Amino acid sequence: MSPSGRNDLSGTACTSNIVELMSKTVNRSTDGRSARWSAHRAQRRARLVDAAVAAIEEHGPEVTAGQIAAVAGVARPHLYRHFDDAADLRRAVMTRALALYQAGLAPVWHPEGTPREMVRAAVDAHLEWLSTRPNLHRYALRAARDVAGERRGAHVGVADVTDPVDVTRSGIAAHVGALIQDVLRAQSLDAAIAEPLAYGLVSMVDAAATRWMDSPGGLTRDAFAGHLTDWVWSVFETAFRAGGVRIDPDAPLTIGGN
Repeated sequence: MSPSGRNDLSGTACTSNIVELMSKTVNRSTDGRSARWSAHRAQRRARLVDAAVAAIEEHGPEVTAGQIAAVAGVARPHLYRHFDDAADLRRAVMTRALALYQAGLAPVWHPEGTPREMVRAAVDAHLEWLSTRPNLHRYALRAARDVAGERRGAHVGVADVTDPVDVTRSGIAAHVGALIQDVLRAQSLDAAIAEPLAYGLVSMVDAAATRWMDSPGGLTRDAFAGHLTDWVWSVFETAFRAGGVRIDPDAPLTIGGN
């Protein structure tokens, strides 16, 4: 009892405060360790994906887990400490491949120069990817089909059954469509044709380039790029002329404020 006759709870309160403070300190320490461990796992996972990309480029799209592990310098079972299973690793590599591809498309995202230069730069960017990283490209295509198949097998909704490569292609087409809209509106032409025109052109470039990669038929990359640029421009020219407008392919053109 205290001199006032009341229970002295100050010691209990102090102890409670100390326990609460220690608990917060422990939690912060635990959270810090957890964050560091998560970051370490993410870094390790990224390095393994790097190794998988290198192995694919060396051994081709049929690369094995053993070949990936050898490039990574780890035992094969170690791969799956950082991935749920082989499908998870495949999805991670596919995602990396698509990111690398999109990063190389600067001429598409930010076109500059004359219309012909813009088209040629975009064509060259796509062919650069196909020519320098054909194995990774083929691996990504196969992985994307597998991902769509896995989703169908899991009985997800039809709207969720998407091929990641198709999603990437659609994103590119949508961006190109917006650029075409700007040009058409600047010429007082009907912008409603922009989206189907863009999707058609992107599909044509992709299909023609993929066929050339598989069967070049004696066409050098430079020669093929020249032909493909001409084909794309002829489609643009037809669309403009249908509206009574002629655009000089060799005169500077500003699109979307660039």
